[in-house]
Amino acid sequence: MKDWQKIIYYVLGLFIVIGVVVYFIGQNLFDTRLTELDGKGELQETFISPKSKYKAEYHLILGDATNSNQDRISITSLNDKGNEFNDKTIYWRYPSEASMVIEWENDDTLIIEGREIKIHDEKTYYNYKKFDE
Repeated sequence: MKDWQKIIYYVLGLFIVIGVVVYFIGQNLFDTRLTELDGKGELQETFISPKSKYKAEYHLILGDATNSNQDRISITSLNDKGNEFNDKTIYWRYPSEASMVIEWENDDTLIIEGREIKIHDEKTYYNYKKFDE
């Protein structure tokens, strides 16, 4: 192998390593997971599911000088003392808007701003950082 080929392989390897490091730093430092928001915000409104198994709570997370307010919806179980869900964040919107349209479709599904959230399926949870709208 020629010297210039070795240099190219080393440079490409270095770029790959730097890319992987930057990716993981970005994921861990700048990506907010919904679980990090559990328990945050001021309670605005509570919505009880049709069979009174769960409550959805709308919280307003107040902004500061550099951030606007944020909306957070959480779920808490009513029948099992919060063992299944205990203020678990299922919806996070930034920036906050003037109002939220929240309604239960059934005991397992919430409709929030027209988006269907199945409380037992985390793939349907909404994190504004993960969705392009």
